[in-house]
Amino acid sequence: MSHLGVVEDTLFVPMLGRIYASEHCPQIIYDKKALELKEKLPSDLQENGSQSQYTLLASAVRSANMDRFIRSFLKRRPDGVIAVSYTHLTLPTICSV
Repeated sequence: MSHLGVVEDTLFVPMLGRIYASEHCPQIIYDKKALELKEKLPSDLQENGSQSQYTLLASAVRSANMDRFIRSFLKRRPDGVIAVSYTHLTLPTICSV
């Protein structure tokens, strides 16, 4: 696979955080799908060690918080809409219809 640039690498941080937490700190977040996708990610992402443990865990905590927030929102508003903005992939937009 071709070398990814800095911007492209950062787009994988949330996924790498979910994988790291699932393997090392499942009490934060356990994401079975992320673990299934691990082997399909570009190998240089995991091998280059460009992300610190802090970055990975901070991303995992942020993901876990967003997961809880979205579940809570949808429980209150089953007709609510979750939209992912591609300008910032890790912060979904919550809106009521």
